[in-house]
Amino acid sequence: MSSSNAGPAQNNKPTDLNHLLLIVHKSDTENETWDHALNEFISLDGRQSQIRDVRDFDYQAFRNALFDDISIPRNDTLYTRNQFENIKNEDTFANCLTQVQNGDNAVPIHNLYKLPHLELWSTDVPDRPQPRRSAPPREPQGSTSNQPQGSTSNPENSDRVRTSPPIDRPVDEHVEPERDPEDPDPDKSGSTDKDYDDGHTFLETLAPLGDANDDEWKQVCKFFSCKETDRRIKVLGISLALLPYQAYAVWRVFKQVATDNIRSYMIGDAPGLGKTGTSLTIAVIFAMLKTTYHEVRKERRTKNLKNHLPEIGDKNVCPTQGRRILCPCVQGGLSYDIVRALDDFPTIICSPPGLIRQWVQEAEKWIDHSPYSPSREINVFPHHHELGLLSLETRNRIAGILPRVGEETSIVKPKLNSSSTIVVLSSKGTVPFENLFGVVRPIASTKRVRQTKTLNTLGSSLMFFDEYHNYKGSKNSLTEPFLVLHRMKQRLRLPPMAIGLSASLRQGPTFFRPFVVYAFHSATTPQAEIGGLKPGELDRHCTDFDYLVNNPERSNMTERQRREQEPRQERVTTFLRNFLPQMVLARKRGRIFRGRRIAAPDAPVHEIRLDMPQGQTRTTFETMSARVKSYINARYNDEYETWVNEGSEGNPPDRARFYHRTVDGMSNDHRNSREWEILTKASCFPYVAYLAYNNLVHNNDLLVNRINARATPISRLLDPTRLFDPSQTPESRRRLRGYTIRVIDQFLNQSPFSAHLVTLREQSPKIRWVERRITELLRIALKPRGSVEVIQDFGPPPPDGTNIRHALVLSQAPVSAFISFMVLWDSFRRDIRRGRLVLQYAHSGVKQKPRADIAAYMQQDCEGGHPVKVLVSTAEIFGEGFNLQRVNTAIVTEVGGSYEKQRQAFGRVDRTGQTMRPLLYQLYDQQNLCERVKRLRNQTRRRIAESGQDEGGDGDPGILDLIDG
Repeated sequence: MSSSNAGPAQNNKPTDLNHLLLIVHKSDTENETWDHALNEFISLDGRQSQIRDVRDFDYQAFRNALFDDISIPRNDTLYTRNQFENIKNEDTFANCLTQVQNGDNAVPIHNLYKLPHLELWSTDVPDRPQPRRSAPPREPQGSTSNQPQGSTSNPENSDRVRTSPPIDRPVDEHVEPERDPEDPDPDKSGSTDKDYDDGHTFLETLAPLGDANDDEWKQVCKFFSCKETDRRIKVLGISLALLPYQAYAVWRVFKQVATDNIRSYMIGDAPGLGKTGTSLTIAVIFAMLKTTYHEVRKERRTKNLKNHLPEIGDKNVCPTQGRRILCPCVQGGLSYDIVRALDDFPTIICSPPGLIRQWVQEAEKWIDHSPYSPSREINVFPHHHELGLLSLETRNRIAGILPRVGEETSIVKPKLNSSSTIVVLSSKGTVPFENLFGVVRPIASTKRVRQTKTLNTLGSSLMFFDEYHNYKGSKNSLTEPFLVLHRMKQRLRLPPMAIGLSASLRQGPTFFRPFVVYAFHSATTPQAEIGGLKPGELDRHCTDFDYLVNNPERSNMTERQRREQEPRQERVTTFLRNFLPQMVLARKRGRIFRGRRIAAPDAPVHEIRLDMPQGQTRTTFETMSARVKSYINARYNDEYETWVNEGSEGNPPDRARFYHRTVDGMSNDHRNSREWEILTKASCFPYVAYLAYNNLVHNNDLLVNRINARATPISRLLDPTRLFDPSQTPESRRRLRGYTIRVIDQFLNQSPFSAHLVTLREQSPKIRWVERRITELLRIALKPRGSVEVIQDFGPPPPDGTNIRHALVLSQAPVSAFISFMVLWDSFRRDIRRGRLVLQYAHSGVKQKPRADIAAYMQQDCEGGHPVKVLVSTAEIFGEGFNLQRVNTAIVTEVGGSYEKQRQAFGRVDRTGQTMRPLLYQLYDQQNLCERVKRLRNQTRRRIAESGQDEGGDGDPGILDLIDG
């Protein structure tokens, strides 16, 4: 990222104050700045102004924000660096803005924000050099970010203090900061639409990405010792049978490392296709092969060959082969190549913290621990402060063996059967976990001085990266888990294999980078190219891909534009056609594998239009939408004027593309448009916009930190392990429920929204629709299982003998989820008190273990008289990772920025193992400008992904009508 904060000076000309940035440098520091758009401080009267005037801005609000955010006293003078008047009070503030507006002095254009900016200092240091500052969360031109997804700063957390980016260093020394999954999530869904698809036009269409040809399938069946016609493949040591497409994934991963000598691979199967089970099978098979190979070597060493083939011979079938995995005693077989390609180190799984428990639970289902199972000694251990840490005994068992003191080698060797240990930890836990294996060794000593060095004994053979899109790093840096992987590579004889798992391929080649880098660095024999890709070429393909996404093909393109577009598209197409089959396996539900469909196709999503009613709320939306449109048009006019002033070289800026980029900029950083921020957060409850616009609630009340402060004690009271302790008597449970209701009521009454709850509900057709759906679930629960009416309308009942069905209600914005809970809590108070309904509420303040407890509670079988369960959360918190097959109704109340994210959210209930009919509902409001824009973009990208064709016609044809209309 660029660290420069000042672009070329603009000629002295008037500056639109609506577009002015204020950048305040805090004294006594080289790095901290406070960046805000001046239009965030428009007064209530100023909002009615038709022509922007310096008196439209609230000076006291500006100084209060400075004091609250970076503790600059309200009366301190702010010094300018561009010969404008220093700011001491309201009058000098107005004078300074007048000078800026009139163009009395040059106002620099920020080279990243692309807006005029005014720098202010809290001390008079005009000769002080400008500090390095971090770039904004995302460049508006769609260039690749240096931060992993999820690590962007969050306006909702009032995180206005920036720090300078780390200086680029060699890859093994530079740690790219990433979102800390151990802390409460910043809840991206509430502050940004960083989940906007940047397009995956080619990724799902250029190659089958997962079907097996006849020759490959023969090799798969030879490895598993199964028939080519088997529909389910039983593996000794694995409790559950593999489906053919899963068996192919296992074989493909092993082939990658053992035959192709490429030590990284990515599995991008859709949600619910069993990536977790497939991954555990890979780890278990590897451990069993290592155990078997130790037996083979022992027999050959003692020349007591009873169960295996000799090292030299003409036979190619193990005497004890049977139906187990191909024996590694068969030289030239895949198993033989596997045990020679990877050492006997443990498997490490990097997982989002909230999914660690799920990995352990899945391991209990997949790994056969019966007395005579070959996998009975294989164990999965979580290493997390909430779920338990590895014991000293276990750590000693998996620690590698250091060379003797004095030996020149630094290679760490594995202990026997270390691969029988599988460790699951969070991405932020990788470095602390590695540090547990540090050993201090003396290197020289005298009578007075003793010199030592620390060696590390941690090794791994297989390292899985769950949700690998969180680990992308940047061009010159790696995230912590990949740094640990590279360090292990340096101290092991055979480098580990990196395996990425993700149901999302969004944003394309950028997310391949850490796996590509590791593939080249870890090759035991030099690789000239991998999947047609040469070292260092990926960045060019990332640039081309981003260009194509942000500049879709249009029918009215000029010849020059086409000449720019076509070679890029050809390069990207060629790259992906060669690269994806070598490095990526990505299957969708409903696709054909070996002539049979992979699971059922995705259940249909029912789009429900629910427009806000006529009245003052809609009028407020129309007013704010007009301001947003005006802002976007003004930005385009500035861009066009710049093009004219620079000599009109090349083609003029394309209006539609510019609109899309501006929408991205507003969505990814709400400071660019407060109106857009409010419209986004008011998507489920339109009256929120009226309250915020008229200052009936403070803007801070919409922020995630304020919401979490009020919601955290509520979630603790709703903890299912507290409310539904099996040791409770019915009477004690009833009393506890009554107490919980009273206390939660007290907390909810403290919210500023409680005074407006009735109007919030009345003005929200969406929440009233959700209420009707929950009422329907309560009615169905009392119906007999064989009710024809229920089965026809809502599908078959659950397999637990009841007719009780549950619902998942997801919002995009945290404030929407909070108010949804408030309204539903009030509307269904009687059913909650009677024990017919349980409301659960998960927000970013809920830590990982309680989230897992909520998921486990939602998954429990029901008995007669049990309640209907409804989980209210955001798509960011419960929209990916969790298995919720016991729930069959999923409602997304707001349109998100990504069609793929929507599928992820619905994939919590629409997944393999779901025995009921998934009922999926996307609610939208056609009167909300934000939702109309997002829905248009999602529909376009969905059409691209499903048709396999690039965007024709006018790209996103409605964007001009939406903004200019």
